[in-house]
Amino acid sequence: MTTRPRLFARTCEVNHNFVQMSSPKKSVILLLDTFFDDMHLRQELAHLSNCHCFQAYTIDNCLNLINQDDIKDGLMLLIISTLYADFVFDTLLEIVLQPSYIYLFGKVPYSKYSVRDPRSGRIFNNVYSLTNQIRQDTEYFEGSIYKGAGIQYILEDSATFFWYRFFFNILDRLKHTDIAKHEMISRVRAIYKNDTYKLEQIDQFANEYYSDHVIHWYTKDSFFYNRLNEALRTNDINEIFLWRFYISDLDRNLRKLCSKQMDSQSKCVFRGQRLHKYDLCKLAKSEGKLISMTSFLSTSLNHDVAEMFAEDTLADSPFRSVIYKIFIASNTNKIVCADISDLSEVVEEQEVLFSIRSLFRIDRVKYSDSICYIDLTAVDEGDQQFGTVINPWKTKISEQSFFSARHEPLFTRFLIDQNSSFLAFQLLTDIMLRLHQTDFARQEMIEMCRLKYENSLTDLEKINEFERSYQHSDALKWYTTNSFLYRLLHQALRMEDIDTILKLRYYIYDLHNQLAQLYTSYLNSLPSDQPILTLYRGQRMKITELTRLQQNVDKLISTNSFLSTTNNVTAAVFFAGDGCLNDSDEEISVVYQITIDTSVPHSIPFAKIQYESIFEDEDEFLFSMASVFRIDNVEKYGALWVVELTLINKEDETWNILTDHLKNSISAIPVKLKRERRRCCCNIS
Repeated sequence: MTTRPRLFARTCEVNHNFVQMSSPKKSVILLLDTFFDDMHLRQELAHLSNCHCFQAYTIDNCLNLINQDDIKDGLMLLIISTLYADFVFDTLLEIVLQPSYIYLFGKVPYSKYSVRDPRSGRIFNNVYSLTNQIRQDTEYFEGSIYKGAGIQYILEDSATFFWYRFFFNILDRLKHTDIAKHEMISRVRAIYKNDTYKLEQIDQFANEYYSDHVIHWYTKDSFFYNRLNEALRTNDINEIFLWRFYISDLDRNLRKLCSKQMDSQSKCVFRGQRLHKYDLCKLAKSEGKLISMTSFLSTSLNHDVAEMFAEDTLADSPFRSVIYKIFIASNTNKIVCADISDLSEVVEEQEVLFSIRSLFRIDRVKYSDSICYIDLTAVDEGDQQFGTVINPWKTKISEQSFFSARHEPLFTRFLIDQNSSFLAFQLLTDIMLRLHQTDFARQEMIEMCRLKYENSLTDLEKINEFERSYQHSDALKWYTTNSFLYRLLHQALRMEDIDTILKLRYYIYDLHNQLAQLYTSYLNSLPSDQPILTLYRGQRMKITELTRLQQNVDKLISTNSFLSTTNNVTAAVFFAGDGCLNDSDEEISVVYQITIDTSVPHSIPFAKIQYESIFEDEDEFLFSMASVFRIDNVEKYGALWVVELTLINKEDETWNILTDHLKNSISAIPVKLKRERRRCCCNIS
């Protein structure tokens, strides 16, 4: 029996290759007519990977099929004859919610439907051309799940939107280093290792870049624009994290420029590009709803510039030329966009740049033979429709308190009134554990430690030793040594210092995973007839903290940091002060008595660890971050207080929903650009 791991790395072995693939969503082929009698067609469709075929002989049969759960999910491919074309275009497409394509298969051309709906995949009169087009469309759909067109539908998937909003809030609070810059440059050098021209651009960037010129670099015809927005469109958190330095610089400079350009008049800006029929169809079905652009969005004050970038498309191309017309109301100081013409390398484009994850409402999608027009209105987070969707998430995840500076360390959190901040802390640790283990992460951690302990020669010597000798398997050994790492780790976790926690990610990842591995082996070593384990922890505590524990009997608490315990009650009493504390300090001796049912699965690992003890037959047990306990009883025995706890497995549905999108993510898989960006208003999706 297993439980779903709350944190990403719960049962993962340390992996430094970081290439993960997930199964693409299935595509459903629905044949509306007697096509399945065509043996050649049946054979060719059977060769299409990840496709499932269903035959509908009547309209009622078709409607019953599309409402089945195993057909609702994924891409729907409708192969129809001219006999059913009117029904499909007039009725069926109004009730089909998932993405879909239509293929008219028959001997008689039926051209009036070829431009009626962007999902129409043309008319086919032979099996080979039909199946070849289906193959292309399904491949694009599978790629779009991960790469996307840079559009996020907020009402459709508010959890994913909120998760990335939280992620970028974390990036916003990081103190950026030269190591972060070198990490990104190293990555793009590896990508362009055989491109002399690009390598020269990268060298120039490495030598000449500084933050106040980030907008100028963004508008240059170089690797910078392409790679940055490519990373943002993939929604791969490791790709995005590589660019954290520049995302922060660009957003900050845009905000400064925006505040200087407050406009008392409304205006419209335009954007031309090619868009796949699938993405265009989804926009059309979402009129009146909100979207977010996952990357920085280039637009122009000049309609002619947008038209130039919309480009013509061939009749049989799966892409359509589109022009976005974006309305920006006057005095909207919370919408981060600015006219960057004066800072741009291409002044004549009259570029207006929107910051990352800007919000828009889809007003209208209008089709024509050559260009499709998409009318949008820029909105901010004060929009009523946005608030209706996102405010419930804000209530469940306490961003305001979590992202505020903490003045006192947090040892335990009472979940009855702090569950929202507990979830926020869990999201932070989950994000941290998903980030790759790299040499740059190691360097960034060591550099930070040296800055923290620059006035301590003893600690600097230990840091040098760590740099020389540390291996991934040494995490627990360093934890049990009273050194800079132990102190800094607990201080950062208890103060919820986001920057320090993220910079310690290299070590925390190892420590957490080593515990997870030991947890499994420890459970396997236990006798099956003795499932109950009792551990102890002794500490000194303020009277006010004990009172809070007394008031919350039968309720839940969590620990922010790693938690050390012992199987030796004498050792615990010793660390609690033996009940002989000075009352003037307003501290008392407390022993936690922790009961664990090892036959019950737990998502937070704990394990017996090796260390040198002054007590005979003592073993230390270490719990990972965010362990949750129930307070069973608080009672005084002489001068000693005993707090009885039970370890529980807290599965939170909110957390599961927020992180569900990550289980299908792909990491560190390079996405090949179809071509370089010509200039400002067109991103090739």
